[in-house]
Amino acid sequence: MVAGREVTPKDAESTAKLKRWWIEDSGIPWGHPGDFDACVALATKVFAKHGVSINPKGWCSNIHKEATGARPGHAPGEQDGKH
Repeated sequence: MVAGREVTPKDAESTAKLKRWWIEDSGIPWGHPGDFDACVALATKVFAKHGVSINPKGWCSNIHKEATGARPGHAPGEQDGKH
């Protein structure tokens, strides 16, 4: 399985569970300045620890969109443009 590319219903369930953790339980303050940078820092550490070969910035951009409805720097509350 590749994250985000489900082959079976179990893969889809695992991907949904993983995304829920990143959005709800990771401690990242989604929708606030610095959320993207916090995600990239955490993803870099977690991915390295588990040997995951996903680009942390790409992953965090996608999760940011799911969590806030917008790409980094464009969600309500993130109008500072520092992402």
